[in-house]
Amino acid sequence: MFPYIICFAFALFFSALSEKYYRLKNKFVYLFFASAAVLSMSILAGIRDLNIGGDLSVYGIKVFTEAYSSLNISQLFTLEPSTEFGYLTLNYLISRITSNMNVFLFIFGLLTYGITYIALVNFRKYSNVTLSLFTYLMLFYELTFNLLRQGFACTLVFFAISLYLKGKKKLCLMLLILSVTFHATAILGFVVLFIVVWLQKEPHHLKTKLIIIFLFLFVMITVFSPMIIEFLINNNLIADKYTVYTMNQSGNTLGGISITNLYRLIFIVPFILMWHKIENNKVLIFLFMTAMIDFLFLFIGGTAGQVMVRLAYFFSWFNIIGYLAPIRIISDRSSRNVWKIILIFTLCIVFINVTLKANTNIPDSAAYYPYTSTLLNIRK
Repeated sequence: MFPYIICFAFALFFSALSEKYYRLKNKFVYLFFASAAVLSMSILAGIRDLNIGGDLSVYGIKVFTEAYSSLNISQLFTLEPSTEFGYLTLNYLISRITSNMNVFLFIFGLLTYGITYIALVNFRKYSNVTLSLFTYLMLFYELTFNLLRQGFACTLVFFAISLYLKGKKKLCLMLLILSVTFHATAILGFVVLFIVVWLQKEPHHLKTKLIIIFLFLFVMITVFSPMIIEFLINNNLIADKYTVYTMNQSGNTLGGISITNLYRLIFIVPFILMWHKIENNKVLIFLFMTAMIDFLFLFIGGTAGQVMVRLAYFFSWFNIIGYLAPIRIISDRSSRNVWKIILIFTLCIVFINVTLKANTNIPDSAAYYPYTSTLLNIRK
């Protein structure tokens, strides 16, 4: 776990320096340290051994190898007819530069973490950038090692919504469309956008309407999700590559009772305690909704197996901002610092728990631990 700690320490240190120079209005130094933070994360992603991240062995190495050997992009599309063309195109473009898988992972990391960092900056009004980065590192950084296509799609959705909230609506739509070319489930990005638009146009009785929405979701996910998944499977409406998520549909709601899900309740509490301050702020209400939807999908998603977990990611990504946003508006400084300590401690526990469970020696594991790198002679 030591390589992760070193990487995170550098990334957070550079991010903190970047924010310092942002406040001092020194744009060049600010951008330099922000880039250094992104570079730190990208290097660790790039130099890792190819058994770190389960999806690498499932399709990552195969697709990139085929991209490099393809004479043109049409040939690659023929070889991989079921893989989203956005992901194939990116593989093809990078394969024109290098045949080295580690270089591909480094460039892919630069794109993923660079876009993420820009999104964090766009949300600066609602959450401290460095603390947001810390939340991302604890919850999602390792996940991007495993979810190559969907992780990038989630990143694009996250970035798109941050642009929409800054008034860049056309660019937001373009990025949402682009995200679907990396993972079909990114169509949920348009659901996220719908929530944002609805909240901006809905000025009255939000509290009552939110309660109704969450109760409706609770019933729908609990009662109907297994039937919907079964219907899709029986009628061959789910592509073969996604059937791995629909296998083992015998889950139950107890699957959501675990440290990797129940910790979310800790960060929903500040929203409830600070409701009188956030009820007129549509962005904070949006972040509260995504946090609740994420929790409901994962808690009740045991009835529909891995499918609900995968769908929840498009809401989970907004927890990077959402877990911090209500803490920021707590007026009492001591209380605010206590909540920050609780956040940091809880996220560290979650990170350690998830990392140790994703062991490279466990079959079908996401494979994050132990981190190894032949390039730097980092061994188990």
